[in-house]
Amino acid sequence: MSLINNVCLCVEQLRIKANNNFKETLTACVFEGCWDGIVRQNLHSLCTFVQSHDLTDCLTLAVDTETLTTKEFIDRFAPGKSDHDTCDWSLTFKKEQFLKTLFSTDTKHHQLLFCSVCSFKEQTEKSLGLDNPFELGQINSDKPVIIHVYGLDQGEQFGGKELAIITAGSQPPEEFEATDVRLPNETKLKKSIYVIADDSVKIRPASFDLSWGYWGGENARLFRLAYAKTLFACIAQHFFSQKKIVLHGVKHLNVSLFSTVNDVSTRQLIELKDAVIWCYSGDESETRLQLLSDRLSLDIPAGGSLLKYGMEHVKTALEQAKSKYSFVIAERNNEYRKELKEVYEDIQQFSSKYAEKSTDLSSGLIKDLLSIAFIFTVGSFAKGAILGDLLKSHGAEVFFTAISLYLILSFIARYLHAEAALTQSKKLLNAWSIKLRSHVPEAEITQLIRENMESPKDHFDHTVLFVGLIHLALAMAAFQSTTVFQWLGL
Repeated sequence: MSLINNVCLCVEQLRIKANNNFKETLTACVFEGCWDGIVRQNLHSLCTFVQSHDLTDCLTLAVDTETLTTKEFIDRFAPGKSDHDTCDWSLTFKKEQFLKTLFSTDTKHHQLLFCSVCSFKEQTEKSLGLDNPFELGQINSDKPVIIHVYGLDQGEQFGGKELAIITAGSQPPEEFEATDVRLPNETKLKKSIYVIADDSVKIRPASFDLSWGYWGGENARLFRLAYAKTLFACIAQHFFSQKKIVLHGVKHLNVSLFSTVNDVSTRQLIELKDAVIWCYSGDESETRLQLLSDRLSLDIPAGGSLLKYGMEHVKTALEQAKSKYSFVIAERNNEYRKELKEVYEDIQQFSSKYAEKSTDLSSGLIKDLLSIAFIFTVGSFAKGAILGDLLKSHGAEVFFTAISLYLILSFIARYLHAEAALTQSKKLLNAWSIKLRSHVPEAEITQLIRENMESPKDHFDHTVLFVGLIHLALAMAAFQSTTVFQWLGL
């Protein structure tokens, strides 16, 4: 990355000759001054350098109000040529275009460049969005951010998982972009925080995370404050703006993230980060947040600043929240076991309905068999004793056809009645088991019902199949009664 250093060196030399007519923004450096031999040499070196690296689009150069390309400048002001009529010069260095050309293959990072430490400090206060870290900006973005600062000492580099402030031309350390899922992401935060604002509000503490380098120095002061704000926003229940967030603790407090406090220490940030990580670890984030808010709401005055009062008490609040959490979980486990027992009892009652309906279908079959046996016995006796041709008459054929229809329709009616009753009972079981239980998760209740109902339902289905086949066989026999009687010799 010596290319960045070489360009920044030329720019810095020209800045010195600009007689304070110098301005650097996030995207460009603009400066102008009076012409002399040193300026001519520096501009010629800069134009030659960018010309050799295909970076000519990054410069806009004017001499005596005449705009020149780098090639035109090199030809006109080559060593040995006269420049006695030249008075003024101006130069615009397009940093944004320069970085896009230099890092054209790197699409996963957002790159920024400052040509001096002074410019970096100035833009940190104005343009990096650190005063409101909840709006989309240069730091609060979907991409990891690398800020190159020319003149920054190696020992003053700092950053976190998605942020690196490094010396221009160097590479971020291994800690940058290291895997760390402990801080809550935006999706998880939305489940716990009700954001009463427009869609432009983004609470992303990972974008401002500080964990390596000299992040306790003066250059990182505003970054520390922004990081503290995003961490405190993670423990709020309602977020309106920096001026108003709500803690639902023992007392419902409207608090602020504004404060006369102009710095926070690395120790305080570590304690606050530990509190946020603890709140969002595991599946009980709402309980943990509630316990932490309960304690903080007792120590912070209404309308007070979290940066001032919250920082003073977050360590104690975390210790007490952890202590209470074990008792809350133990109590919930007892309630969980009680509710689980009730769920099993409800499931047992419902499963008995499958056995009851299976018994109804079987008893219906027995009744039909007894009825048919009685009719068959009376018919056989009538044939032998009184009416020898009664079973072969047209009336007998109509009679047994009616029996066939009765067997089919009676089975269908019994099955539909049983299925309707079971469906209604299952709906009630599902609905009431979920609504009346507050400690057993809905997914677990659904799984228990599904697993424990599998065997009774299979028994019911097999009974329906068995009884249905027998009814079908009897109905076919009754429909073909003449053939059956002949086969039996009646």
